[in-house]
Amino acid sequence: MVPSTARWCTAHGAEMIDISWAAVWITEACRADDALALCYSCRAWCGALLEPRIWQRYLGPSPPLPAASLARPVLADGGTSELLTGPQVHPENFRCIVAALRRPGWFRHYQGLKRLASAGSLRESLGSDALQELRRDLRAQAIGRQLQNRCAASRAPAATP
Repeated sequence: MVPSTARWCTAHGAEMIDISWAAVWITEACRADDALALCYSCRAWCGALLEPRIWQRYLGPSPPLPAASLARPVLADGGTSELLTGPQVHPENFRCIVAALRRPGWFRHYQGLKRLASAGSLRESLGSDALQELRRDLRAQAIGRQLQNRCAASRAPAATP
């Protein structure tokens, strides 16, 4: 478990170096991949990089950033960035969205993220329980589509030469 607050560290006897003062300043010079790597490097950085505005800068053009600084250049389109950073997405989900867009096969994640944001499924923070429930729902929907396609294919008349 990664500590998210100084209170957690105190309660669990962990020591957390306060680097929050430098997190925003340092990530201003980082690209999305660098900020994600920094976030995963140690508990202190993970705790310091919980601030949603750090991750929001990689999702949208406010303030305007070069397309290369965004999680993906496709986010330079104002409509897409507004969808992923607007009121239909909880600010604590920004880091998860940036991570999904930087993964291999990102375009598949991008389409799914747009669909989830449009449906309002990202309005609540994706804590571990909510994230697992969302994954189960999405997996069930995907399996249902696969079964429908297989049934439709098996019912289709075979082509005769």
